Amino acid sequence: MLSSLPARPLSVDELQSLHRSGSLVAAAPINVVLDPDQDRSRSLVVSAVLATESYVVGVSYDPAKQTWNKVIQKENRPDSEKGPDGTVESVVMEVEDALEQEAERLEEDDEVGEIFDSDVEGGVNADYRDGTELNKVLQKQYDEYTQE
Repeated sequence: MLSSLPARPLSVDELQSLHRSGSLVAAAPINVVLDPDQDRSRSLVVSAVLATESYVVGVSYDPAKQTWNKVIQKENRPDSEKGPDGTVESVVMEVEDALEQEAERLEEDDEVGEIFDSDVEGGVNADYRDGTELNKVLQKQYDEYTQE
């Protein structure tokens, strides 16, 4: 699953396209940073929940290594508890909680800004953050990778 992700941050639109593609049961952002360039307004995903029929995985982007890392992986079971979206809500919530704890550590280290907005998508809560040095690095890496 991680090998299919690009070696750069994903935009929210790209993550939503991945979800709609059918290659995953679910793909939802957990932590998102907004583009400091007001004219461009591109939101980039810092961490996300990805789900297959078998697993729910929490991933986060590491800008220093330009890779996505698995933070937590849980079985998407029991099948009897799967909702209409194909995921077990309690498992998704556990993965989401682990990613939120990681974001809290990043906030304490001033690597991400405070939450200024939240949006529930597919039962998963995405927290939007703004203007930090990490955000600038992510935007630059996205631009470099997509303009080659």
